[in-house]
Amino acid sequence: MTHHTLPSPSLNIPRIRQNRDGAIVITSWGEIEGQILRAGDHLLLGAAEVGRLLLLVPRGHGRPMLGRRNGTQLFAEPSGVRASETRWQVAGGVSSVERRLERGGAFGGRWHVTTRVVPLQASTPAALRAARELFVGGWMEGHALGPFFLRAAVTPERLGVGLAVGLAATPERSEALAVEARNGWLRFDVLSSGGQVIAGPWSAQEEEQRQVMLFDSPQTKLFG
Repeated sequence: MTHHTLPSPSLNIPRIRQNRDGAIVITSWGEIEGQILRAGDHLLLGAAEVGRLLLLVPRGHGRPMLGRRNGTQLFAEPSGVRASETRWQVAGGVSSVERRLERGGAFGGRWHVTTRVVPLQASTPAALRAARELFVGGWMEGHALGPFFLRAAVTPERLGVGLAVGLAATPERSEALAVEARNGWLRFDVLSSGGQVIAGPWSAQEEEQRQVMLFDSPQTKLFG
C-alpha cells in the first residue's frame, strides 16, 4: 500500500461521529479503497486485527477517523497520511457496517445473502411463511441487491413481518451477520472479497427518484 504525505484533493473522506450512546455513525459519505460508506451507516467494532480497517479516536478534541496499521505506524484512511500515536489511539477494528435496508443500494461483484425473518406483533403464520419464500437469499449479483433491499424494507407494511439481512463473501459469514443484524437493517463486511459498492452517492432528491424508478420498473415489482 502506497502512503502519501499529503491527502489528494479528490479524496472523499468519510466524516464520523460517536454518539452519546456509543454508536459510531457516518455523518458525511466517503470512500475507502473503492467501498462507499454512506451517511447514516453504523460502524461495528471488533478486535484490531492485522490488516483490518481501524477506528482511530483523538486524544483530546477532534472527530474519529479511519486508519490502518502498517508495522508499528498508524496511517489515516483513505489519505495514507501518518497518524501520530501521541495524538491518535485505536478504538478497535471495523468488523462490519450496518445500514438501513431502504438505503442498501447496489453493490458490485457477487455476494452471499442471508435473510432472517423477524416476527412482529401483527405477524401471522401465513405471513411468516410468505416472507421466507419471497426472501430465500443465496448467491446474488451485486446489481440485483438494490431492488432486493427495497422489497425487504417494506415487508412490515406489505406482510406485517420484519427482515434483517447479512451480506458477505461466504455463506457462513452472511449467516452470522444476519443473526447479528437489527430488524430493518443490512449488515455487511467492510471491504469483503465479495465485491465493492458501486460509486455514488446520490443527493436526497436523486436517491428518491432512483427508488421511485426501481419501484415502478416492471423488472423490480415488489411482490410478484
